[in-house]
Amino acid sequence: MLGQATATDVARSRGASDPTAVTLAMPSGLEVLGDGLAGAVTARSRLLGFAPAARTTDAAASRLAGHRFCADGDHRWTPSARGRACGPCGPCGITTCGTTAIIADTGNHRVAFREAR
Repeated sequence: MLGQATATDVARSRGASDPTAVTLAMPSGLEVLGDGLAGAVTARSRLLGFAPAARTTDAAASRLAGHRFCADGDHRWTPSARGRACGPCGPCGITTCGTTAIIADTGNHRVAFREAR
């Protein structure tokens, strides 16, 4: 179980206002990437990576793209120094091809490609 402490818990981000490495809010895609898992989390505009051992209840994400584990928000509204979106915004799907994650970055109106690290 990823995202909740038990199979009967259902609160978004476990009821917390800020996300952590063990919370999810509207996971909308999960794909095998190498020997781990990659997931799109729509409500927090994040992409998470889980190590192979993450198949246990309460496992924490080991990789992140989009936002810090302790911050919420929408990167589309936080432009980079060049005035462009600097991360995913409402990613709604993910698939993989080798070591590349292909993300439906819905809020930024694009499909993004990210190499696994």
